[in-house]
Amino acid sequence: MAEDKAIEYEYLIRSAFNCGRCGVVGANADTYRSLERQVASANSEKGDQFELGFAMGRVVAYIENALKKVQKEHSANKEFIAKIDDCLSLITSDPTMEKIDDCVDQAREAFKSIGLF
Repeated sequence: MAEDKAIEYEYLIRSAFNCGRCGVVGANADTYRSLERQVASANSEKGDQFELGFAMGRVVAYIENALKKVQKEHSANKEFIAKIDDCLSLITSDPTMEKIDDCVDQAREAFKSIGLF
């Protein structure tokens, strides 16, 4: 299942930027997998909190950048804007893996509603 979430993350970023895996920084599942490894390491008490925070901040920034880009492009669609705002509210303060996963899921559904995913 985690493998699927990494791929979903990649497709979300790639859909937002209409690019391939190397088209924009962060548009690959390995970025998400790096965060998963940091979370697992932190959960085993062998992890570095700085590295965890860095990995989480990086993934959140890539998602936020992608969502805001698409939100700006579809600013006339108030329903879509509200869905993206809900996604962003999950991850902009005190992000967790669960919140990031929920954001990816909700954003995917929002992108589907405008034919982007």
